[in-house]
Amino acid sequence: MRRSLLAAAGGLLLVVAACAGGLSLLNPGRGIATVPIGNGRAVRIWSEGDWLDYTDVLYEVREGGRIVVPPTFMGTDRGERLDFRSASTADGKLWCVYESTRGTHDPWFVIVYDVETGESWPRSWMDESFNDPAVSRKWRDRYRRLRSENRGLPDNLFEK
Repeated sequence: MRRSLLAAAGGLLLVVAACAGGLSLLNPGRGIATVPIGNGRAVRIWSEGDWLDYTDVLYEVREGGRIVVPPTFMGTDRGERLDFRSASTADGKLWCVYESTRGTHDPWFVIVYDVETGESWPRSWMDESFNDPAVSRKWRDRYRRLRSENRGLPDNLFEK
């Protein structure tokens, strides 16, 4: 009797944990990459389990161990091996971290980081929307600058 009561209590606890987000234990995610981007900065990329079929890919930018760009959603982890590369402008003020496994025509993940402003893409700031022509122009211009100095970067994502 006691054993069945413990089993029932354990089952109930599992259901409660699953409803409270505990399903991520079934799909915990993985560390994907940490890419140095100069002067003690790095972009950390990882996946985090959400539900059984969805594992979010996130990134953050750290400087000297301190988070300067908080965790940001980039897409879904499909469990494939991903290799990341980085490129910067000659002055080191703009950085691009991109997934290179699929080639330059169809990358899954691309991050652009502006060292001076602390802004990154993909990310919408509270006062801007990517549908705003000025915002898309700002990121398109930043990416064009990066690409003009680094021909191996993925095709111009902001022209599509």
